[in-house]
Amino acid sequence: MATNNQTTEQQQPQALRHQEVGHKSLLQSDALYQYILETSVYPREPQPMKELREITANHPWNLMTTSADEGQFLNMLLKLINAKNTMEIGVFTGYSLLATALALPEDGKILAMDINRENYEIGLPVIEKAGVAHKIDFREGPALPVLDQMLEDGKYHGTYDFIFVDADKDNYINYHKRLLDLVKIGGLIGYDNTLWNGSVVAPADAPMRKASRVCRKWREGVRQSLARRERLSFAGFKMDDESTARFVRYTYNLKDLDISRSCWGCQITDDGLYKISLAKCVSNLTSISLWGMTGITDKGVLNLVRVLKFMEFNGVQTRYCIFYV
Repeated sequence: MATNNQTTEQQQPQALRHQEVGHKSLLQSDALYQYILETSVYPREPQPMKELREITANHPWNLMTTSADEGQFLNMLLKLINAKNTMEIGVFTGYSLLATALALPEDGKILAMDINRENYEIGLPVIEKAGVAHKIDFREGPALPVLDQMLEDGKYHGTYDFIFVDADKDNYINYHKRLLDLVKIGGLIGYDNTLWNGSVVAPADAPMRKASRVCRKWREGVRQSLARRERLSFAGFKMDDESTARFVRYTYNLKDLDISRSCWGCQITDDGLYKISLAKCVSNLTSISLWGMTGITDKGVLNLVRVLKFMEFNGVQTRYCIFYV
């Protein structure tokens, strides 16, 4: 069966072959995108992912699937960060879900949510054959109520290494507000379709699909919301019609702390550091950088150290990650 699929793929016109599941790349050259697929993606694509990609190509809504190059990127990224506990909002037939499951360790877990189980079951036989179905907790229905319940329970705060969102675009900001509390410090959140084939910068009178025009405003809102949050490291990259990745980094400017303004300024004293240590948000920090603070001593710094959140460094838990000069 694999040989027949390979023959069929080789017989397809080179310029069209990558369009079998929808051409969503921002690359201006079809030939260049095809070159990337032929030389770097398809040769390394695991057989289960290839099988699911070809099955999905026959779906009337195949444009909704994750492309092969993005699946490869997700798989590599998850291995690099040693992800173990992940979440996926928006599953479709499960191509990106399979890429994730193959990257996780044997005891890894994925909470997968989608409003349509029928599409998921198209890919489920392939996922089961790949031996990774036990890693997946699939839940049919809207994701927001599930996220709200998780936040209410409290035990899920900061527990997810990686979260991938490729669902209803008008809820991205609502997802984002909730996911910030569920992803761990040092974790990643990826948002798909944030540029939508470049429509976000197209002239107002440019020809485009109705869906693209309607969604331009909220997409720009999502990107602006991500970019202006100082506690996040933010990166946009050209992958399909640009996925957006966020690296959660808990750091605060002293001016952003919910404390009296008397605690910060040019001359922070030991007493000022003690007041800062009482701020509620400080317990979420793993490190604080203090520069040019000549009015403090080790005693003042220790007041902060005692309330910092533990972090793991080379297998050792520590919380004394403070630098001051």
